[in-house]
Amino acid sequence: MVSAEQWWERITAPLLEDETLRGDLDDAAYQPLLDWAMAAGERCAFAVAAAANASTLAQACASQLRALLFAATRTAVDARRDELAALIGPPVFAARRVATVRQDLAAVDLGGEPSENARRLAALLTAGITAEGQA
Repeated sequence: MVSAEQWWERITAPLLEDETLRGDLDDAAYQPLLDWAMAAGERCAFAVAAAANASTLAQACASQLRALLFAATRTAVDARRDELAALIGPPVFAARRVATVRQDLAAVDLGGEPSENARRLAALLTAGITAEGQA
């Protein structure tokens, strides 16, 4: 049986290795988004460890986290939210939280510098995974 920690490593290792995910953000601006993705990966890993379809769910989580992280970095730079909003959903976000997280994304002020936008997005995404737990 694979532990939650082992699943977390499998889900998040590609995020740490892929420098293209940071887009045009410098290290300081990218870090809050990476921290969010690592926390989301941990939440996914616990769900995966308890799932009958663990491998399938782990792959879905890893793919979605990669896409979310890439979209969040782009949103921090260009303030366009459509791509990121479309990716918000299970398994990373609980189904019951999707509408709220998308509403929060539509309302967040992204008129600042990319580093400030990244911090705001990271806070919003973190609230989306922690407010009511995992799917």
